[in-house]
Amino acid sequence: MFRDRNYLLFLLFLSITSPLAGGETRPFRMGFSSWPYDATQDAIQTTYRNIQKLGDVVLEQLEQGVPWNEALNDLPFPPQYQAFLESKRTSVSSKKKLVVAISPLNGLRSGLALYRSNQPSQALPEPWASYPLNHPNVKQAYIKYAERVVEILGFCAAET
Repeated sequence: MFRDRNYLLFLLFLSITSPLAGGETRPFRMGFSSWPYDATQDAIQTTYRNIQKLGDVVLEQLEQGVPWNEALNDLPFPPQYQAFLESKRTSVSSKKKLVVAISPLNGLRSGLALYRSNQPSQALPEPWASYPLNHPNVKQAYIKYAERVVEILGFCAAET
């Protein structure tokens, strides 16, 4: 039931008329993932240019770990990760709608997401390596992480 309701809300969101260049409109919002088609800087730039030109909605999918300790203890994110998030924020107009996809799970969905330091997908340090998903520190850190990611990316937070 809950899933069906969310699906209907998503369809309603997409059905809202969206303005095009030249004052034309279309009866839906066009969305794109920022996941590039190739692992090159040119592909990343082309992807964001196309989102900027053609899209109304952007999906930012962050799957390279969570800065667990920093999130839990309200510490700054590692500098390279902070810069990575800020580059995503500045790559798309604040008029775009944002969908953020993050997960507390690792790629195999068999345990906690890896640690995000200055490098992506690092081994979990202790005590995180021994925490189960339902550990209070994991829950608190993940909620804080999600809130901070949305705050950093938040290019549509004030829009309705």
